[in-house]
Amino acid sequence: MEDVGVVRFAVLGSVRMWRGSVELEQGPPKRRALLALLLVRSGHPVPLHEIVDVLWGQTLPSAR
Repeated sequence: MEDVGVVRFAVLGSVRMWRGSVELEQGPPKRRALLALLLVRSGHPVPLHEIVDVLWGQTLPSAR
């Protein structure tokens, strides 16, 4: 019997995730990039500056 509370991830190629046998939508590109970064660094803290670099690079969003 499948545990439908468990979420599985694939990070080789496109980032994908499933709950049970149902593939889940990851959302917009920046959300997928953040998910990929956190999965690759699973079990280790990710510094804020690295998250900012991955999501925005040299073009930081303007402060509101």
